[in-house]
Amino acid sequence: MAFQSLDCFQAYTPGWQRSQPRWQQVGTTHFITLWLADALPAAAKVRLSEPRYRNTYETFLLIERHLDAGKGACLFRHPANAEIVVSAMRHFDGQRYYLGGFVIMPNHVHAILQPLRPHTLATVVDDWKSHTAQILRLKLHLAGKLWHLETFERRVCDETEHLRYHDYIRANPAVAGLKAGSFTVGQGAVEVTV
Repeated sequence: MAFQSLDCFQAYTPGWQRSQPRWQQVGTTHFITLWLADALPAAAKVRLSEPRYRNTYETFLLIERHLDAGKGACLFRHPANAEIVVSAMRHFDGQRYYLGGFVIMPNHVHAILQPLRPHTLATVVDDWKSHTAQILRLKLHLAGKLWHLETFERRVCDETEHLRYHDYIRANPAVAGLKAGSFTVGQGAVEVTV
């Protein structure tokens, strides 16, 4: 996967995804975080509901602190459940998107992702969530919402930032104090180049 940042001289589409503004440009590289619906306390959810705080670095730090604390059912602590997410993420790697480094934590996922035309970041992530929720609900006899509706996403601006996110993904389990076997670190099928 060749790193591609937002190109200011190329067409991009202003738009909205759910309640958040999005500047979309097919082919740009993103760092994303998705989390289970029960992973955040009410106070963090309230902050996420305020438009001025969405997708800011401060909000990411707040979310990450709560996620790394291991709140909620932590379904992905079990390797078989984490493998369902890994399988979904790798399924269309190289066809609909390029998947870079990723980590499946007990209650959340970080990944580097580059959607391929005509697919968008929103459609790829929504497909992952929908597919994994369906399988996990059946397997674990769950009802209700599995994933939190929103995701945290950042366009990767340059090669330095790309490497910083890659290092962040690799280090997150140790920072959260996780033991081997309670997380999954991986890479997409196509080697990342910068």
